[in-house]
Amino acid sequence: MIHIQPPPTPTQIFSYRWVESQTLELGCHVDSVQWTLDGLRLLVLAGRDLTLYQHRMLSSLVHGKQSTASLVRFSITEDEAGWEVVWKTTLSSKVKYVKFSPDGALFATCGEGERLVKVWYQKKDSFSFAFIYVQHPAPVCGLEWRQSGRYMPRRYVQNALITWLVVVWGGLGTSSREASF
Repeated sequence: MIHIQPPPTPTQIFSYRWVESQTLELGCHVDSVQWTLDGLRLLVLAGRDLTLYQHRMLSSLVHGKQSTASLVRFSITEDEAGWEVVWKTTLSSKVKYVKFSPDGALFATCGEGERLVKVWYQKKDSFSFAFIYVQHPAPVCGLEWRQSGRYMPRRYVQNALITWLVVVWGGLGTSSREASF
């Protein structure tokens, strides 16, 4: 179960009140949740299922039912709220790492102990996704995207994916007299 709450509105300095605006019933254990920077897309990883939710406000805009000016909201009501599944896939293996790029145009997935990272992108003129593999020299221990400025336009700065592995360093020699640091 995922509880989605709108951002807080401060009534005093550092005094916030959170109110639940919607609950998504998934019926399974959720491993990871990722938001796009604009907050209108939600990527949920549950087991081997990867599901992309999109806020209905964005869906209306994409399908030409709304103008950009009507995206401004002064209140949140039940009929305005809503998330819909726009894409879902079942992966071949369980994923440990999933991250959106800062501009939300791409996301990356990788399983535990895997050397291949999938970088997902949206196909032109459709709402389906494809991926390319990025090969890593050793099992991936983590990944993240290079950060860009908050006010950078989408796809303005080239995304860069950073992956890493763990290296353990130790002293040389067999006795404590031979090891020097």
